Amino acid sequence: MKKLFTFLLICLFSATVFGQLTVTVPTITATPGSTVVIPVKLIGASSTGIPIGSANIQITYDESVLTYVSLQNFYSVTPQSQWFYSGHDGIVAANWLEPNLLTITVPDSTTLFEIQFTYLGGNSPLNFIIYEFTDAAYELIPTTPVNGAVNQLPVEHNVTFNVDMSQQAVSPDGIHVAGSFNSWNSSQTILTNNGNDVYSATVTLTSGTQQTYKFINGNTISECEIVPQECGVPDGSGSFVRSIDIPSIDTTLSVVCFSQCTPCIPPAYTISGTLTYPTTANTPLAGVVLTLKNVGGTDIATATTDISGNYYFANIPDGNYTITSFANKLWGGVSASDVLLYKKHIATITPLTGIYLESGDVNGIGGLTATDVLLIKKRIATIISSFPTGDWLFNPTPVSVNGNNVQMNFNGIIYGDANASYNPL
Repeated sequence: MKKLFTFLLICLFSATVFGQLTVTVPTITATPGSTVVIPVKLIGASSTGIPIGSANIQITYDESVLTYVSLQNFYSVTPQSQWFYSGHDGIVAANWLEPNLLTITVPDSTTLFEIQFTYLGGNSPLNFIIYEFTDAAYELIPTTPVNGAVNQLPVEHNVTFNVDMSQQAVSPDGIHVAGSFNSWNSSQTILTNNGNDVYSATVTLTSGTQQTYKFINGNTISECEIVPQECGVPDGSGSFVRSIDIPSIDTTLSVVCFSQCTPCIPPAYTISGTLTYPTTANTPLAGVVLTLKNVGGTDIATATTDISGNYYFANIPDGNYTITSFANKLWGGVSASDVLLYKKHIATITPLTGIYLESGDVNGIGGLTATDVLLIKKRIATIISSFPTGDWLFNPTPVSVNGNNVQMNFNGIIYGDANASYNPL
């Protein structure tokens, strides 16, 4: 009796293990516009399994991702003529019945048929919703479906990371970026100084993925930046990391300051001073418009001198600058006394220097000559009404801002006023 019970258990176990079919479709990747072929395979209906007499299969797909074309390449023992099939409304349906109402064996992993789609892009599951096979007694055979999918082939694009280190003491071990794309390896991806202390590195990443990262001043994770909450995502340990969704084009990320959300704001300084007429009392020149220019000639800031002749430029970063001046004041104060001083200089009787000498160069050629004196005499006599140089001469020197505020006083004088007798008020 015990042997009979053991035999029945073995038979029951065998029926459970070997009395099963498996029907499968694969998971594949594709590029938009391509033709994809999905094989539908059967396992368990071989000569050592359960022969089948019919099949009823339905598989769903996403019509926004896949366009059904046809079924093809049917198993030779179950040719196309024995199948009824269709594909629409997101379902591929296929039905087969053995013509003589018999059963057939199917070698394991045989492709019953292939489904042909046109791939539009995106991801589509391929899920069995009906998977019915019958045996010789027309009973349903227990069947396990293995679902699949058609997914977009990962597309890689270049992403360039940029960090401004101008406010940091750069480690001799270099600047690195560590993130989910390099398993947070703090020494793998080094950045190169492109000039002005902006460091860059280009990494090839898969579009459609989200990557997190931090910049590192050195090559150990302990030297990583502290990412502010405003531009970070939680890292699970109470801190924050930078994050980017990789787009479908090559991308250069905006330059950010190390441990900040925005570009580095350079330290700002002031340039100030007093503009005066070069009299003994240094009479203030009010209402003169001053323009600060960088070495490229671009206007950086403007200021107008106040009643005391004072001017002030604020928020000026390190660099080299020049100041141009414009005075909307009438020409005057020039007389025969000035002409005499210029003549004495030319005759080397009483030399003039500095802005007093420069004020005589009214033709702008350089130096003081008899031609300049003649022009001054003509203007005093109202024979001419202007000089080639204009009416006003200013003598600011180039300004260099290098980590400190700068103060510079300078003068303005009327062309032709050798003795500085003009009253600018």
